[in-house]
Amino acid sequence: MKNPYENIPERRFWRSGVQSQSVFSIKGLYNKAYEIEPSDKIATAGSCFAQHISKRLSEAGYNFMDVEKAPTQFPQNKLKEYGFNTYSARYGNIYTARQLQELAAECFDPPDQILPLWCKDGRFYDALRPNIEPKGYSSVNELTFHRLHHLDKLRYLFTEMDVFVFTLGLTEYWECLKSNRALPIAPGVIAGDYDPENYAFRNQTCSEVIDSFTKFMDTINSHRDKPCRFILTVSPVPLIATAEDGHVLLSTTYSKSVLRAAAGELTKKYSNIDYFPSYEIITAPCFRGIFYDVDQRNIVSQGVDTVMRVFFQEHPPLDTISSSKASAGNKGKAINDGIDEDPMCEEALLEGFAR
Repeated sequence: MKNPYENIPERRFWRSGVQSQSVFSIKGLYNKAYEIEPSDKIATAGSCFAQHISKRLSEAGYNFMDVEKAPTQFPQNKLKEYGFNTYSARYGNIYTARQLQELAAECFDPPDQILPLWCKDGRFYDALRPNIEPKGYSSVNELTFHRLHHLDKLRYLFTEMDVFVFTLGLTEYWECLKSNRALPIAPGVIAGDYDPENYAFRNQTCSEVIDSFTKFMDTINSHRDKPCRFILTVSPVPLIATAEDGHVLLSTTYSKSVLRAAAGELTKKYSNIDYFPSYEIITAPCFRGIFYDVDQRNIVSQGVDTVMRVFFQEHPPLDTISSSKASAGNKGKAINDGIDEDPMCEEALLEGFAR
């Protein structure tokens, strides 16, 4: 060879790998790191976009875990509103790696300090998942009971799952200074009040994201018989608002760049971590923004279809596919009943404060 680029595959050149390809069928975009067996128990968590992945995996007949199902008589039209059948547990959206790290630590080594809670109209809200009970709890005791029940279910999830799909969504978060916990939404948006003496804004760096996810892995694997496998994705949904003193477009670029770099570094370092390029499929220049809705933020169903089609090329559905989507399978009917193409997203509430 005269140079190291002479005999490399076509997918490694832009002209043959992207320019000459149909955007709906780019070859070699994703090559799985490992097999997902039919018996593998799959769990999901992450930002709003992860809800689409949860739905499609469930529809495709994978052995999808849902450890916090709704009561038998619970109204079907209220499932998503109360956080049921959305993820593998009723934790709501987990936007940051820091949230995930702290959740696992709370499961296996509960902190001594009081967990953050908010009040509104005489009701109490779990600040770590404030959107789970839209009307809050009647007392702190009731909130605590439900929190402990949630943690009990999570211990089972974290020790029994074989594959964990996590969508990194944000680097920005608000921290409760009394409990040192990362919150999914700023105080005062859903409940509670903002006080700079009690809350501080944080924005994770790449090394902090890597450290948080590594600690999460170490925590759950120390309580398992065998190491878990992971699939990381990055949400292509832009920030709806930023707490940084700058333009939201710049904050979005920073956040997504950090998350993508962190996911890449984790994938290179650990053989049990795979990266799936949902972010690139939606945001790359060759797709020309066609998968975004008119608000240039939310993802249209065709975009989700395209993302999952690439995934299923490497991990074929266990049930049949109807058109471009996986048809509902026996193992996935429950989660499909409570989720549609419009995901539950606390961050979207920030739009109400726009001027």
